[in-house]
Amino acid sequence: MDDREVPEFRKHGLVRLRTSSSRIVRPYDSQGEVEVYFRGYCNSGGHSSSSAPTQLFCEVVLDTAQLVEESYMKKMAWFVHAHARCQKAEEDKHEGCACCHKHPTKGFKKLLESTITCFVCRRKVCKKCTVK
Repeated sequence: MDDREVPEFRKHGLVRLRTSSSRIVRPYDSQGEVEVYFRGYCNSGGHSSSSAPTQLFCEVVLDTAQLVEESYMKKMAWFVHAHARCQKAEEDKHEGCACCHKHPTKGFKKLLESTITCFVCRRKVCKKCTVK
């Protein structure tokens, strides 16, 4: 990638760092796992030491895990948004817990028993079924 605003320093014996890399991310045998194939090279050029470009390239390799994590978060956000639209169309008429299907008690005890709305399914979950 050439940037016209940043000059070349060839007359000083310096060459820009040249890197090339490619990632292939695909699902693995078990659910929730991915297989990552990464290949690339890094050429520091000129008379600079190889430690700084190597460290920079290693950070790029290690960022692959972050890339996978961000793709899962993007998919989860899409799912929540799509599911919220469906839930608005048909309101949940269940009064009980979405996990144990226990109906709330009546009277004063009902005020003491708190229910929490699940972020993913938008249904009520009792205090016993909530995972923190």
